[in-house]
Amino acid sequence: MPSLARFQIIGHIGKSPESDLASTDGGVTYVHIGIAVNEYKNKTPMTTWFKVTLFGETAIRAASKINKGDLVLFNGKIGENNYTDKKGVMHNSFSFIANEFIVLKAAHAPAEANSPPLSDETVFNDEVPF
Repeated sequence: MPSLARFQIIGHIGKSPESDLASTDGGVTYVHIGIAVNEYKNKTPMTTWFKVTLFGETAIRAASKINKGDLVLFNGKIGENNYTDKKGVMHNSFSFIANEFIVLKAAHAPAEANSPPLSDETVFNDEVPF
């Protein structure tokens, strides 16, 4: 029986990722992007920050298309990292690895009441299922 584990995050970008592109030792391009997710609990605003990682062409496009303050939707999966610290203690950390993103609203663009928030040009996906 097939199964699916897909995650989404929608929030505002904390810092423009343009200058944060990097490469692995194997030459794969990646970028880490901080995204703030705002929620309300008992009418009190709460912000949770997530680190989103993108690889390859998606990372390159994200670095050129996403800016600080933009409202962005990321689709992807949760990655688990296990490591041992200097004292020999095992640790687990989790990261959000996105394979596509959609700029829902640019921070620098004026809001237009009758225009849709998405266009085909704002959807970037490195994985096509067919």
